[in-house]
Formats: sequence, structure tokens, C-alpha cells
Amino acid sequence: PGARGALGPLGPRGCARGCMRVGGPAEAALARKVAELVSSAAAKRQSARAAEEVLALEEHFPIAAPRAVLTSALGHADVASRRLRSDSARARVLAAAICRVVARPAAGLVLPQALQDAKLTAADGFLAWLCSTLRLQPQQALALAAALTEASNARWRAQAGALLREAAERVCSSPACEPLPPDVLRQAIRTLSQAEDVDQPGSLGARLAAALGYEGAPPSSILVREPPAARAMDYSQVQRPGARTDAAAVVIELGYGCGASKDALVEVLSRLPALDAAGCARLVSAMACTLRGLSGGGASTTWDAQVLASAMATVAPTVTPDTIVSAFDQPGIAFPDASAFQFLMQWWGAATGGQPYPVATFASGKAWQNAGPQLQLIGHTTAAPPDVVSFQQAPRRAALVENLAAGRTPHGTPNHAWLCLGVVESLCALAHAGHVDAARSLLERPAQHCPEVLLVTFAEAQVPWGPLQEQVFAALLPRFLLPHPNSARVIRRVFPAQQRAVTASMAVLRANDPPALGRLLDVAVGELSALEVVLQNSPDSLAAELATLASVRGAMPSLDAWIDARLAQPGGAAFARAAAGAAVASAGDGALPPNAVAALLTSLHKAVPNRVPEVLDTLRSAVQAGVAKSPQLAQLLGSGPDGGSGGSGGG
Repeated sequence: PGARGALGPLGPRGCARGCMRVGGPAEAALARKVAELVSSAAAKRQSARAAEEVLALEEHFPIAAPRAVLTSALGHADVASRRLRSDSARARVLAAAICRVVARPAAGLVLPQALQDAKLTAADGFLAWLCSTLRLQPQQALALAAALTEASNARWRAQAGALLREAAERVCSSPACEPLPPDVLRQAIRTLSQAEDVDQPGSLGARLAAALGYEGAPPSSILVREPPAARAMDYSQVQRPGARTDAAAVVIELGYGCGASKDALVEVLSRLPALDAAGCARLVSAMACTLRGLSGGGASTTWDAQVLASAMATVAPTVTPDTIVSAFDQPGIAFPDASAFQFLMQWWGAATGGQPYPVATFASGKAWQNAGPQLQLIGHTTAAPPDVVSFQQAPRRAALVENLAAGRTPHGTPNHAWLCLGVVESLCALAHAGHVDAARSLLERPAQHCPEVLLVTFAEAQVPWGPLQEQVFAALLPRFLLPHPNSARVIRRVFPAQQRAVTASMAVLRANDPPALGRLLDVAVGELSALEVVLQNSPDSLAAELATLASVRGAMPSLDAWIDARLAQPGGAAFARAAAGAAVASAGDGALPPNAVAALLTSLHKAVPNRVPEVLDTLRSAVQAGVAKSPQLAQLLGSGPDGGSGGSGGG
């Protein structure tokens, strides 16, 4: 490719918003947008406009957008089949995307991720075929190989090493070599030094350095300092008109070297506009997201959280760590993995002298406008050991669930995370905002290890009932409605807070497991000692069955009186129909024994004509259906014209 490709210039582009990542819905939206633009460029439909939009996205999201563009271009070109033609528009688009990526400081981070996202395997000779098909120049092939020499996949590393040697030989034999970016040359020398003494005259490393005009010192010195021919860190560049002024963007572009010491980082940050809390938050996140894969650091190969804390305290002394972490609710903030979270905690500890992390900043009971970082912080902190993050001092906590059996602790996890009402309320709010699956995924571990605590905290959360609570109750409550060592302790905490939810779960359990009706009555009468409250809050059909079974067992003085009183209330006709239907269902599935079904139908037969005569036909049909299902019921009821009058009103 020449100086410009199908998607714009091939040289390095500036980072407009720092090395920010996107996640969740935003990442999916970015991928869809990029796919449309790549397709347009390859089809030559408004390719110039598509190129401008791609470059703008890469400016705004210097990690996520190049990765998405390269992933889409690889897939669109169908490189896995190796049928790509060198003169095709797809090849030009892919070549441009690769050249822009390898010219970036984060090439070692973006390129391996894009290959993985495109589901490409390191088939033999793939990289050599790709460079040949795309007609990459030797320097571009060398940069591509250098970006993959530290990939996590061993086969990619092996291919990259072979390609790097081949490309280096081509560079050495070229009559006029364009200079390589210092970080690419450094990585090439580092890779070559693993197999040879690069300082030995005639070695490939020595010849490569000489071909690129590097003279006056052993090539191995490139590993610890900038080549003399390369531009040293020119801090004045960050002050030129139109330069990037976001601290995260500038620091990521300069690479690890600018953070090698407090003084070096202060030198950079002091030349930029004053940092506020939002800018500091972006810088913390950007460093946390780029602990690997950048270059330009000489002997520095990652970021130092202590250096960052000290430098921030110097250049922004009025910006407190608390205000910084409170500013994480903004686009582009991310802590995507354990390493990023560990960096955040290291920075926090250094910045505060080891003060507890303020969990209320992300677990206040409300959903952030940017759900990604909030979900990530909840996920990391709730799984953290108590010496890293503890929720024991959270502003609002459920009481301990005491005296649990089966080895369960009253606080759930060691850091007490799932007793924190703010955590579950925030997850509920995020679920209300459309992030149900992401919120639910964070509950899988506590649902296995401390279901009692999780269920109690969700029950006592002060938020409107919503999809996440519904799923938690559906998954966890039935095990405690059935016989369980901790049933009484859990149900006695959950029922007062969520009476309707508990009785709704009872109704589902009865429908799925008819013999469980007797156990549900045990819960209402024995563990809760609140039969009447349970009946008042139960669906009509379940209430009718529980009352009938309670009458049969002697736990209710008079079923006739209870049925008559219930029919006299508003909604009596609906209750009568539901009760008649419940009698038919029990006659078929045996949830109630035949004598109890007969008692229920008899009590209805006594009360319906006076209270809700419009339900008489429904009752007669129910009697006929029940008798058809249960011959024993027919004997108990007799064969009177109104369905018989057998059975006992009191059971």
C-alpha cells in the first residue's frame, strides 16, 4: 500500500480520548458500526466518507476501534480460506487496517486480540501468506511480526519470529530503508537477541541496526534507551496547536517510558491542562487497561501505580482520590480484568495510605449512566478478599443471617459483600435499565456459596420489584420452601419483606410438584406461624387448597366459614372460580386427597348460591370434571343433581 489506503492514512493516528475501552452494549454497537463502514469501503460505496468515519472512531477509541476495524476487515476478506486477491478492495482495506494498527504503540495489544476475535488459527505459513497477499513492504511486515512476538498463543509467536527474521533480512537487503518506529526496532532486536548475540558483527540484529542507520553503540543498547536517530520524548509536542490535551491520551501515546518515574510523569502532566477528577479517572482507567502491549518504555514494561499516585498528588493536589473514583461513571472507563482491578487497588492504596475503598461510590443503589464500569467494579469487589475490599462498613447492610446450618456463615462471603444492600439494589437498578443478563451473571458465585444470605438481602432491598429479583427468587426460594436445614431461618427473614413473592413461589412450586402442597402448609403453619397471612397473600387457587388441607389436618376450625367469608369479599366470584378449578386440578394430580377435594367442593356448594350465584354453572362443571377424574370423589360426593352434598365442611 502507498501512503494512503482504502481506509485512510497508514501512519500513526493521535489518540483523542486516551486508551479507553468500551464494553457491553457499547462494544456491540461499535462492532456493528465498524462492520458497516468496512463493508462500505470494500464495496467502494462512499469509501471516502467511510474512511473518515473509521479514522474518527479510531481517534475516539484508540484500542477498541482499531481492534474492531481489524477484526471486521479480517472477516470480510475471508483470510481463513486464503482466497483473497491482492488487487481486491478487500485486500486494500485489510492492508490499511493492519498498517495503522502496527504503527500504534498498542499494536502488541490490539493485533493478537483482533486475530482471536476473528477466530483465526495460526495455520502454517499464514502470516507469510498474508504479508505477500497484501503486498506489505518489509518494514510493515517487520512491524506486524514485532507486534505478535509476545502474543499469548505460542503458534502465533513462532510464526511471528520466523516472519520477523525474514522481514529483517529483506530490510537489510533493501538499498534504501525507511526508518522504523523506535518501539518496533526495539522489539525486533529483543526477539533476535533470544536466538543470537545481536552485538556480534554479522549477526542479523547487527545488520538490521546498521541498515537502519543505527551506529555508534552495540545494538543491544537499543533495549534500554532510545536510538539516537529516533525522536526523544518531545514534551513540547503536547502543547502545539491542535495537539491532544487529554492526559490519558498523551500518556498512552508516549508509552511506559513517561511513567518510569514520578518526575517523568509529572513532567508530562504539568504541560497539559490542569487535571480535574474526570481527567484523573480517565488516566487511572487508561493505565489499568494497558498494563501490557504498549512500548516506548525502554526498561519499563508496564505502569507503576505508586508513580501514578505520587504524580497525581503533585500536579492535582486538590483532587482527592474519593472524587476520582466517584468520576468513574463516564464513557470509556473500564476495568475489564483482574489485572486492571489490581492496578486500581494498588493506586488507591498508594493514594490514600491504605484507606478502605469507598464501595458506596459504585454501590449506592442506583444505576450509573455507563453501566459497564459499574458492573465491572461490582464484579471485582464482591469477589475480592476482605483485605482488598471489605463491605463491613457499607452504609446500609442487611443483618447477619444467624445460626445457619450446613457450614454456612452468617455473612456469606468473607468480605460481607452480599449483605450490602447497596450492591443488590444497584444490580436491580441496572437490571431495570436493561442489563439483566450482565447483572445476573454476577450472582452465579454467591448463589452457589451463600444462597441464604443472597436471598435475604434481595428480599430486604428497598427497590421496586423487578426482573432480577424475580429470577433470584425463582432460582433460590424453592429449595428453602422444600425441606432444608436452613429453611426456617431463611423463610422467617424473607416472608415479612416479600410476602407476595413468597406465596407466588409457593404457587409455582405447587404447580410443578403437586405433592409439595403438604410441605407448603407446614411452612405456613409451622415455620411461619402465619397461616392467615399466607392465605391472604396467596393466589386464589393456592389459598383454596391450603385452607382445605389445613381444615383436613385440624389447623383451621371451619372451612365452611372461611370459604363463606372469602366469597363475601370483593373478588369473591373470581375466588370461587379459582377454587373450583383448584378442586378439579387436585382431583387429577393428587395435591389434595379425595376427601379434601370433596370438602372443598361441598363448602363451595354451600356458599356459592347465596354469595355468588353467577358461579353455580362453573361449580357444577367443576364437580362433573372432578368426578370424571376421581372415582373415589364420586363416591364421597354422591350423585345429586347439584354435584352431591357429601363430604365434611370441616374436613
